[in-house]
Amino acid sequence: MTRQDELGDVTQAFGQMFDRVRYEIQERKQAEADLLGSRKPPFSLPTWWTLWD
Repeated sequence: MTRQDELGDVTQAFGQMFDRVRYEIQERKQAEADLLGSRKPPFSLPTWWTLWD
């Protein structure tokens, strides 16, 4: 079910923007992995889910 008003337009635009950002992040991660090859970066900042391990 989609809305046929301004909120529906905003929701659709947000979804498209989110998809573009997600795609760009995936492309950048892949490019970084390609550049680094099998080398690992010298350090890695902890992510929020590893702080509680």
